[in-house]
Amino acid sequence: MVQPTAIGSKVVATLLLLAFGLAMSAVGIFGGLAKLHEQARNWTAARSYVPVPARVESAYLDSLRGRKGGTTYRAMAEFSYEFQGRRYASKRVSFSDFADNIGDFQHRVHSELRAALERGENVTLWVDPLDPASAVYDKSVRPGMMAIHLLFAIVFPSVGFGALYLIFHLLRGVSPKSDVPPLVRTRGNGYGFMLFATLHVNSVGWTVAQPALKQLVSGQHAPALAPLLLPLAGMAMLYFTWRRWKRPRLTGQPVLQVSSLKPLRGRILFHPRTGLPSPSGQPLVPVAIDAAQLRERRIGRKLEYETIWQQRVLERTVPRGVEMLEFEANAPHLGDKRWRITLHVDARAIIFDLPNAT
Repeated sequence: MVQPTAIGSKVVATLLLLAFGLAMSAVGIFGGLAKLHEQARNWTAARSYVPVPARVESAYLDSLRGRKGGTTYRAMAEFSYEFQGRRYASKRVSFSDFADNIGDFQHRVHSELRAALERGENVTLWVDPLDPASAVYDKSVRPGMMAIHLLFAIVFPSVGFGALYLIFHLLRGVSPKSDVPPLVRTRGNGYGFMLFATLHVNSVGWTVAQPALKQLVSGQHAPALAPLLLPLAGMAMLYFTWRRWKRPRLTGQPVLQVSSLKPLRGRILFHPRTGLPSPSGQPLVPVAIDAAQLRERRIGRKLEYETIWQQRVLERTVPRGVEMLEFEANAPHLGDKRWRITLHVDARAIIFDLPNAT
């Protein structure tokens, strides 16, 4: 029976992990993906902007000192210009509306504008023909800013999803300790990590490429090709992830159920049933099961396992749709060793590692 204190602790841990995971995911979405989309949209739209001469009315460098001692800067200016016979005013120095201390961008732009103001020279503004009141002095994409937003878009959602993954395992619970492990699943094949990386690349790629895709559909201007590379990479990763997922699905995900360790008795459960997902349509499926005992051997810092006893405990051809295979291994008494069961089916070797036998 589960104690009430254990249930209370699990509820508290679940709520804390949920709050933490949602907070980290929100930071990644609004501080990373949203910012990447904004920069990509501005950069794509700026390809259709036209240059006009403008007068610098004022220019100064605003600074903001943070609580931890760091100082951020923002180049500020006011411009006046004419476009198609009408006069306009703008305060946009760049597409970024925030102060920062990434590189020397803010200081460099301020120096250029201050020098033009003191000499009475005009500068070039970039005007959106569809919105002439919206003009910007520097329309370039800052690699440092993009890198930071990309870092936010990758790291924070990863931490958030990791917390949600922990909640999933916490809610599954842990079975009481027993001398016989009731269920043993296959070792991980990296599919989960590959799926996670694929979702990440696609979330970032399609976010960055969305403005270019809109421009491609509208046909007004030739779209920028660089933002379209990430979605192409994401689509390729989707294909290979699907191939990785489909391959083990041909035989499902077998589970080992152990009923005894002395002697070793157990059964392998198939879901879906043996051979049903296979496209071959063959009525019979060859199956073999090997049982082995392993001895730990440490070489430096690396832990390896040496096979000291092995026996093929089952080898036969079974009809498609078999749900369960039982086996028994009569092993000599070799002390405290680790069991390994290997299932051979559908050209695959599926390994189950058990805790040390006693």
